[in-house]
Amino acid sequence: EKESSQLTAIRAGSDRAVYYAQGYVAGKNRLWQLELTRRVASGTMAALFGESCVPADRFQRNLALLTLAHRERERDAGSEQAADIAAYVEGINRALDETRVLPIELLLLRHRPARFELSDIYLTGQLKHFINSTWKFEMLQTLMAGVLGPSRFADLFSTMSLEGERLEPLPRHALEGERLDAEAAEALRAGLDGLRELGLSSPDIGSNAFAVSGKRTRSGYPLLASDPHMGLVNPGFNLFFRLHSDEGLDLFGSHFPGAPGIVVGRNRDVAWGFVGLMADNQDLLLGTLNKDGQRVRVGDAWHDLRSSRERIEVRRGTSIEHTSLGFDLGRLLYRKGERALFLRWPALDTSLGSITLKEMSRAHDWQSFRAGLSLMNNAPMMAVYADRQGNIGMQAVGSIPRRAHAIGGLVLSLDHPAHAWQGYLAFDELPTQYNPPEGVIVYANQYETGLLGQASSISTRWHPPSRALRIRELLAHVEQHDATSFSAIQDDKVDLFARQELAWLKAQLEPGLRFPPWTGDTRQTREALLFERWLAELAPAMLSDHLPSSLWSAYPDQWPAFRWNLVAILKHHAESWGIDVSATVSLALRRAMRPEPFARVEYRHALRRHPLGQLLFRAGHAYEGGSRETIHVARRNVDFLTSGQTASQAGASSYGFGPSFKFVYELAPEARVHYLANAPNAGAPLGPGLRSALVRWRRGKRFVTSLASR
Repeated sequence: EKESSQLTAIRAGSDRAVYYAQGYVAGKNRLWQLELTRRVASGTMAALFGESCVPADRFQRNLALLTLAHRERERDAGSEQAADIAAYVEGINRALDETRVLPIELLLLRHRPARFELSDIYLTGQLKHFINSTWKFEMLQTLMAGVLGPSRFADLFSTMSLEGERLEPLPRHALEGERLDAEAAEALRAGLDGLRELGLSSPDIGSNAFAVSGKRTRSGYPLLASDPHMGLVNPGFNLFFRLHSDEGLDLFGSHFPGAPGIVVGRNRDVAWGFVGLMADNQDLLLGTLNKDGQRVRVGDAWHDLRSSRERIEVRRGTSIEHTSLGFDLGRLLYRKGERALFLRWPALDTSLGSITLKEMSRAHDWQSFRAGLSLMNNAPMMAVYADRQGNIGMQAVGSIPRRAHAIGGLVLSLDHPAHAWQGYLAFDELPTQYNPPEGVIVYANQYETGLLGQASSISTRWHPPSRALRIRELLAHVEQHDATSFSAIQDDKVDLFARQELAWLKAQLEPGLRFPPWTGDTRQTREALLFERWLAELAPAMLSDHLPSSLWSAYPDQWPAFRWNLVAILKHHAESWGIDVSATVSLALRRAMRPEPFARVEYRHALRRHPLGQLLFRAGHAYEGGSRETIHVARRNVDFLTSGQTASQAGASSYGFGPSFKFVYELAPEARVHYLANAPNAGAPLGPGLRSALVRWRRGKRFVTSLASR
């Protein structure tokens, strides 16, 4: 049943029938997305898009996600989860069989997807496990560490805790290792291409979730808000469902097409949101091969590499032979002579665990919720929780390596014993918080000493605390909250960093140079864009004498706390960097004041480069505020979020990253949910559905449903 343009309700006698129907709806509404996802994950995009996708296909074949998916399917054989997945696949295939007129993308490509198999669902699970992609940060940091000394490296890659403490990025001795060949960075850029097509390649996670206990609400029951961020793509990335079965399944939430169940949502008793934990769960490892390239040295021992030969089919071209190599500690991504770069991530030696999240979705209290979470072995996340008994909590989840030292942020040597993982952190060792005395829980990718200080080192890369501090500030402004006040917080676009630092920056300007009056509200788009350009121009003004352009240009885009770091250098370390503060700050503002085209929020589409794509797949609206420091994040399509994907008017400055949906859950007996997404459930790239969804999104006008109304 279609309850709104953004919600489909499914009611059935059994859980399995619900999953069948969910697969059917996903097949009807997201056939293009399902096909694109499995092709990205399996390294078969070139067969659809041609030779330009061969590098991305090679990267994905090197990862061997399809092999891992087959292994996972064998592990899961005979389980209840496997049966639920089979029902979901059957529903997708029923929709495929009934589809006479294919989605416009498939018509343009003259391609009809093959029937889906169980392995395709496990393949989606493997892709979700991999998308954390911390290796790209390790690449950047290693290349920069090879140029900068330890002190300057620390200046650029430190971050701040919620409590205001400066966090060193890495132990100083870790920076004395081998320099990485820059050719390796070039070779690995293709690894982000496929994720970019799906809107999953952004370096700036930006999500947030927060909850208050009943003592802080009008109803006397908790409230929880969840606000995931990702690349803005069309069709939209999520489907909203209400799922109900006579066997006890009773859910509302967001569905990731390609795997049955609900990822972010609620049942009648509990609600949850997920935020990226920023944990370092991947390592780039530099090793030595033997002369024939079939063995790699680890310490004093040589290990055989497993080899797989395949052919990459190319649209309107000849097939290309590809050989991938790997062993238990990593997959080979790049080779130069006897030196090789391997990537290790947990899926190589752990199971995915719960894919349907069924155990978690049936939780009725904190204990059963944590028990369901403990079965997830996926990309590390922080779950924020609330229940109708009045409890709120927060629990980290995912496979996080146990490390001897906090040095995961650099490319490491396979030969060094201290770099070996020592298993994984047990679930009970992961950060957790339950019913804090102040009745408030906020997580927005930040490091919080009270939450993470006692845990084993899990990362060297955190977001600045801007969003978390702003959310706490807004929560404190209202004595008793309701869904309206929570929705207003989700829509907030105040740049806390700008509000704190603008006065100091203006005071450094040379006489006669002025920045217009502004208090940090990014809805004042002229001032907000000028401030953003000003801070971005600080990177070349400050770093061009110390780093090659390929590195200083990547730094602002890939390092979440870059603004905090650059201003801290100006305030405290300018002399050691040889920087004239007034001249540098003034030069950056003059550059920022150059005439700029209008700014737009643009929705990307994988076929935007098609001859008809410019006309058919254009979607977007004028930029209306939001930056990487605000709650309602908007980010430019730069670096691997390329402007070529948006293809807006010539010279236009475009944004393609931000909130994908917004949920507010009331844990009162009425079990109301206030929800909004930036695309309709049908996800059609054409027609009035998308236009009306964008209008509603810009107005912040949420839909409301209730799980109690049955």
